[in-house]
Parts: sequence; C-alpha cells; structure tokens
Amino acid sequence: EENRIKENDFLKVISTHEAIFKKAIEGKAVLKNVSPILKIPVFAIAIPFDKNKKTLSLAILHVAAINKAFENKGAIGVNYLVNEEGEIIAHPIEAFILSAKNLYSSPVVKQSLSETKGTYETGQIRYLDTEQTGYFIGSYNKTGFASSVVVSDISENKAFEEVYNIQRRNIFIMVITLGVAFSIIYNFANNLIKPLLALVKATKRIQKGEFEISLTPTTRDELGLLTNSFTEMGKGLSEREKVKDALTRFVNREVAEMALHGEIKLGGERKNCVIFFSDIRSFTAISEKMEPEAVIEFLNEYMTAMVSCINETGGTVDKYIGDAIMATWGVPISKGNDVENALTGTLMMRKALIKFNRGRGSEDKPIIRIGCGLNYGPVVAGQMGSSEKLQYTVIGDAVNLASRVEPLNKPFGTDILITEDLYNIVKDIYRVEKMSSIKVKGKSEPQSVYALLGRFDDPSDPKTIDELRELVGIQYDKKKAENVNVEAEEVKYEILE
Repeated sequence: EENRIKENDFLKVISTHEAIFKKAIEGKAVLKNVSPILKIPVFAIAIPFDKNKKTLSLAILHVAAINKAFENKGAIGVNYLVNEEGEIIAHPIEAFILSAKNLYSSPVVKQSLSETKGTYETGQIRYLDTEQTGYFIGSYNKTGFASSVVVSDISENKAFEEVYNIQRRNIFIMVITLGVAFSIIYNFANNLIKPLLALVKATKRIQKGEFEISLTPTTRDELGLLTNSFTEMGKGLSEREKVKDALTRFVNREVAEMALHGEIKLGGERKNCVIFFSDIRSFTAISEKMEPEAVIEFLNEYMTAMVSCINETGGTVDKYIGDAIMATWGVPISKGNDVENALTGTLMMRKALIKFNRGRGSEDKPIIRIGCGLNYGPVVAGQMGSSEKLQYTVIGDAVNLASRVEPLNKPFGTDILITEDLYNIVKDIYRVEKMSSIKVKGKSEPQSVYALLGRFDDPSDPKTIDELRELVGIQYDKKKAENVNVEAEEVKYEILE
C-alpha cells in the first residue's frame, strides 16, 4: 500500500519475468529489478515455497530498505548491488535503479559473476573503464544469496590521491631536507676543506725547505689541534735545519747528515779513499807582516775558494790545520770514481788559486803559492776524540804518506804531487812527470812521486814541468832540488846556542 503496488502489478511482474521466477520453483532464489515495470525503485525476491507443489513466494521491496548501505556519504568510491545477470539492484544513483541498468560489461562485474569457485567469494581487479578515461580499482564480494554481488568501484587516481599527496609532501620535505643537508654539508666541508688545503700548501712549502709557516686554527676540534701541531712541527723543523746549517759550518754536510741519522758507526770502519793535504808556502813569514784580523780575512777568502773545488767534486774537508787543508774523497761516502774526482778537484784548485792571485802583490795582499800532496790507500774512518767532543776523521799509513808528500812540492818546484799508488789508477787519464825517488819517514823503501801536469784531454793544461812552473809562477832552483832532504824539510825550528 505504501508503494501503491496492486495485484495487477504483481501479475504484470510475474508475467514479464515468468521464465526467471520459475528458477525459484526449482529451488534457487531469484533477485530481479522490476523498477522499469512499476516505475518506482523496487526489486523482486522469489524464493521456493514448496518444492513438491512447485510453488514459490514472491515479494516486491522498495530499494530504500537496503539502499542506505550503498549511499556515498563522502566516500571516494561507488558501492552497488547486482544480481546474477549484472543488473543493478541497489545503487547510489536512483536513475540506474529505475532503468535497471545492466553492468555486466564492466570488467569487475563480469569477473565477479564468472567466478564459480565458491558461494562466498571476494576479489579485486584493476581495469580500464569502458570509456577508457582512466584506470579503476574494483573489488567485489558475493553475498551468497541469489548469486548477487556487492561491487565497489573507485578511480585509481582518487584511490591513490592521498598516497600521491603523501608522495608530493615527502618529495617536498625531501627537497627541503636535502637543501638544508646540502647547506650544512657545504658549510661543514668548507670549514673542513679550507684548513686541509692550507695544510696541503704548507706541506708543499715544507717539502721545498720553507719551514717558517704560520697557520691559524679556524676550529677547536681535532683539525684545529692538527693545525697547531703542524705549525709547531714547522718550527721544530726550522730549528733542526738551523742546527744542521750551523753544524755543516763546522762539519762536512754529508757527515752532518749521517750523524743526524745515526749512520756513523762508532769505533770506525776500514775504507779506501784519496787523502789530500795542502799548505801555503811561507805562510808564517806572510802572516807576520799582516794584522791578525787581516790574516783571518785572507785565510777565509782563500779557504772558501779552495773548499768550493773540494765540495764540487764530491770531496770532504776533514779538517783545517792552520793554513793547511786536509780533505778526503771516498769517505764517508764513495762516489765510485774517487781518484779521478780528487785530481779534478785539485786541478780546479790550481786554476782557482791563479784567479785568486790576480790583483795581488802588495804586503797586505801578497801572492801565495801552495803545495798539494795526494795518496790513495786504506784508512780507518770514524768518530774519534773524547766523550765530550768527537770528530769524524781518517787515520792510517796512507794518511801519513800523503802528509809526507805535500812538503816535497817546495824542493821539487811543483804544486801538486801524487803517489805511485794513486798514479797507477789514473795513468791513462792524467799527464804527469816522474820526480826523483824519495825516502820518507815511516817508510823503509824509496817512494816514487809524480808531478801532476793535467789531463790528456784538456789542451789548456801544461804539457811539461817547465810550462807548469811558468803557469803557477814557481821559481825553481835545480841545484837545490838535487840535494833534497825530506827530514830536513820537516824541521820547522832551529836551536840557537
């Protein structure tokens, strides 16, 4: 009565859908949208009443009884009920109910109705809608009554809209976070890299020997501590270099380096080397005519010129003995060609002395002559002296012979004399002239000595002893040379009655 449904309406519904309702007589419930017949949103339910008598029970219900369950009420999807034919029974849109719209063509409805695995079945599907406007996500749930299915449709974009919003928010937050992190990292890296680059530059300066560096710490962390330590290290290295520079003024640089590294053996070691002695002729007489300060200045100038020749050829100044120089080639470190280096250095001294004497000839700047004696042989090299003061030097018979040979330059009228042991090593390289055999203190056999003229391959060197004497300005008296007395040459005093 409420829906104004009359008996004729029932008969009309039954006659229209008689074939469908007969299924109920066979024992199957039937759900049918009859809204198009009655022009109101209603549906019919047919259920078997008595199988034996083949009767059924038919009821026509208004959709409002169940449609509240399918109203949207702010939902982002659409929920609806379809029968086994895909026909809408309940739907939020009343027009779909009144027209009994069939949604069997919908992929989700088709799949739900084609599922026959069980009475109660749920499922889900992603599909492109029939108008191909976008993808939808459909889910369904079979009710278990009259093969009806509850279907829920939702646009994928709407379904994931919040997810996309979250993603966009996350991306936005990530960009901001990355920006802040980059700013922090940049500032941190900048504060870290600048001091490190300064340390790298300072390291390169130290490698070049520039130890006076000044670095100001920019932080109070470990890097600041490292910067302070680096500056202190530079100061320490600077002090060490100053000590080494000062040390090399008193000790040969190679000896100083070895001493600083602890490479000099205590007690000495046996080595073969060239021993060199030089002496200024008549130095006592020369110095008596000069002021002490002038003597020191003169000696320093002379020594500088001579020692430069020694250092340039790999030699080592052993010691200064007044105006005399003692040097070695081969200790503490051998260069492999020590004999040739020694003679090259000695010839350089000859040329350096000629240059030194230019412009000299007065009492305060007298012309000087020197004598050089060289020998090659075994020595003992090492630190010698007391526990309070040590000196690196060489001792041995070879040293004594070199010191005995040097004074013979005066009676022989020469400037450089070498022993036979040394000559035998370089006789194919240097031009010499053999002098008279001599007998020196400490040697039982006569010794042969040779005046060094120059190299065979140097045309500027003298070819004869006379050319040598003319070159270096030696006044030679042959008669005196015939009566050479080595022992007498060594006597530097006379006892008066």
